[in-house]
Amino acid sequence: MSFIPWILLGLICLEHLIFIPALIKRSGIAPVWHGYVPILNALAILKIIERPWYWLIFLFFVPGINLLMLTIMHVEIGIAFGRRSTKAQWLMGALPWVGLAQLSMGTDKYMGPRNWAKKKKGVFSLTSVCILAFIAFWLGYYLEEGETFTGTRTTTVPPTS
Repeated sequence: MSFIPWILLGLICLEHLIFIPALIKRSGIAPVWHGYVPILNALAILKIIERPWYWLIFLFFVPGINLLMLTIMHVEIGIAFGRRSTKAQWLMGALPWVGLAQLSMGTDKYMGPRNWAKKKKGVFSLTSVCILAFIAFWLGYYLEEGETFTGTRTTTVPPTS
């Protein structure tokens, strides 16, 4: 068993406790102390990027999807603070450990989230379809017929006659 994913997850949690309060203060969306309380921290991030509160359910309780949503949240935080270039978005998505630190210690002003009204509706639909396809793939991968939901995926259920 590899401990690298656990180390990276712990690093992200620690970085959120260190760097998100500064971003909350700069945005003025919520009190700064919300950045130090884990669930309120995530709720404040959702307020900064203007996403619905029920994203918390997917973020905390749906494995696999939570990683996708956390990546989206990191990219949207960068966009909300003016980092709208492709390079900056890739940095926030692929290396949030570096991107959050740079964003927190930088002088970027809060500009608000992306304005979806100016976007073409086809782009938004494509994004929705991609997310739904990922969810369908995830469900299909883990819930194949005749297999139990185990970490090893080697246990099969005998067919009933």
